[in-house]
Amino acid sequence: MNRRSLLGSTLLAVTALLKWPRSIGAAFADDKNWRHGVSSFGDLKYPAGFRHFEYVNADAPKGGTAREAASGTFDNFNKVVAGVKGSLAVGVDLIYETLLVSSLDEVATAYGLLAEAVSFPADFSSATYRLREQAKWHDGTPVTPDDVIFSFEAVKKYSPELAALLSPCHQGGKDRQS
Repeated sequence: MNRRSLLGSTLLAVTALLKWPRSIGAAFADDKNWRHGVSSFGDLKYPAGFRHFEYVNADAPKGGTAREAASGTFDNFNKVVAGVKGSLAVGVDLIYETLLVSSLDEVATAYGLLAEAVSFPADFSSATYRLREQAKWHDGTPVTPDDVIFSFEAVKKYSPELAALLSPCHQGGKDRQS
């Protein structure tokens, strides 16, 4: 885990929250409980504390080499500036740990990965993550809230697309401009 991978996880989490329909906010209007996962469509399939997704083989061999074919070239490993500077390397998503991770056997559902839980208000104006104690950088140093804030600010500063999505004008409310 490094700062770039935390930037990627922040990017994924922010994008997921921004894409969820506003209509599901009503269901959470007075709910300030922590959630181990979130879904735009109904109940979560997996309970809190589940060990792994059903489609994962927990006994699969560990280690080895992965090779991926791609045509073309790249000059960028940084997802935050993808589309602004250079061509992103194919498969770079595979090196990122994220705050939340999508479930491949559910529609529009994500569960905590670096974050053990998430809480947000009905209007999706903010999100609060509770980090896992096990969330560590590559050198064993714990991932801290300051690291997440740093990554979030970097996404807002260096990604024009996400900066626009995070602006008050895009989110509606009294600051909305025509």
